[in-house]
Amino acid sequence: MDLSAKRFNSRAQVTLFIFLAMIVAVAIVAYFNLSGNISSNDKNSSFVSNYPPLPNNKVCTACCSVCDQVKNSKNSETSAGSGTSTDSKNANEYRYYPPVDLGDIGDYPPGTYDFAPERKASSGNWIVDDVESHFDDTSKLTFLNDPDIRVRAHEHIHHLNFESSYGDDITQSLYLLNSKMIDLYTVSMDRFVTSSYVPPSLQGSSFDTYISRRSTAGDPENVLYPFDEWVAYYSGDLAAFQNRDWDVVYSNLIFFREMEVYALCTGMALKDKYPQYWESEDGIKTRKFMQWQLDRSQKFFNLVAKELGGDYETSTAYEYAQTVKTSPDADNLRRFSLAEFKYDWATVT
Repeated sequence: MDLSAKRFNSRAQVTLFIFLAMIVAVAIVAYFNLSGNISSNDKNSSFVSNYPPLPNNKVCTACCSVCDQVKNSKNSETSAGSGTSTDSKNANEYRYYPPVDLGDIGDYPPGTYDFAPERKASSGNWIVDDVESHFDDTSKLTFLNDPDIRVRAHEHIHHLNFESSYGDDITQSLYLLNSKMIDLYTVSMDRFVTSSYVPPSLQGSSFDTYISRRSTAGDPENVLYPFDEWVAYYSGDLAAFQNRDWDVVYSNLIFFREMEVYALCTGMALKDKYPQYWESEDGIKTRKFMQWQLDRSQKFFNLVAKELGGDYETSTAYEYAQTVKTSPDADNLRRFSLAEFKYDWATVT
């Protein structure tokens, strides 16, 4: 055969071999990509919650709608100091930050007991890990894949409080973080009575969701239900703060501030309607918890104000606090806060 023809055939064979090798390589890459996607989908599907519907809306469905409304709304654009705002949609890609240092929060309120974790959680966020470590079954963690870390911590606090309560209308269990729990006992009372103690000027955006008779959240006969929301909002906002999600903290802190007021109004209703309970051993235990929660809440607000700087004074949470301080119809609330808890709204951040 002619040498030129041999060279041609040789080059053709090499070209064909390279072409076939490329096809095989592409097929291998496609196979592993498909396998990876299937594996990922299978993993995610294993976290689909089969948590049974809870009776009497003990875990608030209305609360979730508020959180969804907040998540879907356009967050205010803000920057704070040298902190970099974390896009909330990527919040499930947790960067590790050390626990938030609130300083000395004092001794836990009387009646607090140790609540041992069931497993080790490893999201990278201290608040989320703290809460979710107390569930031995991850299928109960219905917000495990929620991209909003604040909502994830908030809602799982509700699950934990519900599972730890006794299922009656006079017991409210509250998880306080750091593997500490407290059970508060009260009287059987229409909790919506509290709504009449909330001054009109302080009936904020979450009033209908939690406090007014239009509310569908929580047990209507559990007067301490606002406390459940109070600790849930605290924990959720603290989780967002730890992740340096400044826009999330800035936009949502208002709900925590409102729950602080609604909790105080709950105390006003209890003292007015059931003075014997208010002075009883169970009533004193409730008051001690309120004192402690107010103290650690204020420490958190101080920390937020420091981190956000001047932007904090443009927040709805700050504006709401100014209304509490100055509105004439909030005078009874200010007097009650000072007399019962030495909580002077004039000095509140």
